[in-house]
Amino acid sequence: MSFPVFTDSTNSLAVQKINQMLQIVELELVKSAKQRNIFEQASFDDGTIYGGKVILTPTIYQNSDRLLSIGFWNSSCGATCAYWVSYYNFNPGNGDLIHKGLIYRNRI
Repeated sequence: MSFPVFTDSTNSLAVQKINQMLQIVELELVKSAKQRNIFEQASFDDGTIYGGKVILTPTIYQNSDRLLSIGFWNSSCGATCAYWVSYYNFNPGNGDLIHKGLIYRNRI
């Protein structure tokens, strides 16, 4: 499993907001010194049918001054496996999550 951590020396608050949102949603935690492994919560097999995440692969689709678009290919396995892709779009200027309706509405 891999996980991106974004940096930008000119806008650290927006970057921190993006990193924390992605960590909470995809990893179910915010990275701190307490964790031995950033994947420990997301990969924990709780004995349910789908268990914990076994695959987490990020793909950056766009990284510009107007849009950060990223997707995660996920798989979790327990008694059976499930696969899905999660997509996120951010305004890199302020770190806000952009909902898909706003992207399509603002197309030229």
